[in-house]
Amino acid sequence: MNSENMIIRIFAILDRRVGKRRLINMYRTLNPKEKVFNLFYSIRINAEGISLN
Repeated sequence: MNSENMIIRIFAILDRRVGKRRLINMYRTLNPKEKVFNLFYSIRINAEGISLN
C-alpha cells in the first residue's frame, strides 16, 4: 500500500486480504490527483458493500 508504483498499489487494493477496516481507514489518505487508483478503490469499496458517508 505504501509503494510508489501505482500498479503494485492497485493490485494491493484489489487483494481480498485487505479487510474492510483497512479500506475504510484508507479513505482519509486518498490523494485526489491519483484518479486511476481512486477508480479501483471505489470498485473495491462497492464490491464490499461499504458506504463511506
